[in-house]
Amino acid sequence: MKMIFTRQNAHGKSRVGFKYRRAKGLQSKMRLNKRGYLKKPTTGYGNARSSRDDIVIISSASQLEGLSPATKACVSASVGLKKQKELLDAAEKVGIKLLNLSTDTLAARNKKILAKKQARLEKQKLKKESGKKSEEKKKEKESSEDLKKTKPETDEERKKEEKKEKDKILVTKSA
Repeated sequence: MKMIFTRQNAHGKSRVGFKYRRAKGLQSKMRLNKRGYLKKPTTGYGNARSSRDDIVIISSASQLEGLSPATKACVSASVGLKKQKELLDAAEKVGIKLLNLSTDTLAARNKKILAKKQARLEKQKLKKESGKKSEEKKKEKESSEDLKKTKPETDEERKKEEKKEKDKILVTKSA
């Protein structure tokens, strides 16, 4: 018989649900295991071993060979996507149903992975493009600096250029 464990005072207070939570009160009779109060889940209240589901955890195709089609199997969490596909195919050949894997879940995981890869590639392309743009700007600056270095050597021409630069500065300040 399966025991049902309920939360302390669940029967008296509507705001407290029936889902079990450990009693923590200092003077809690349930916590102190007093007779006549609700039981706490402890060792020994488990179901009979015959009624439990025996689930086999699989991480390779060779482990599937010795199992009967009636056994329930799960794929280990550490198995990658490629190997999960292989295990699913091998399980279908033997006739074993994998509880945590199906073709739908694999397809969904594959779509997520592909979407992440595409987003990563797009970011890399944007970085490369922005790098190219910054290089072009640097080249333009260098070329403009080269032009500035080739200034006219007469005094009158220098004065005219200085006056133009001052006018540019004044115009940008007033704007």
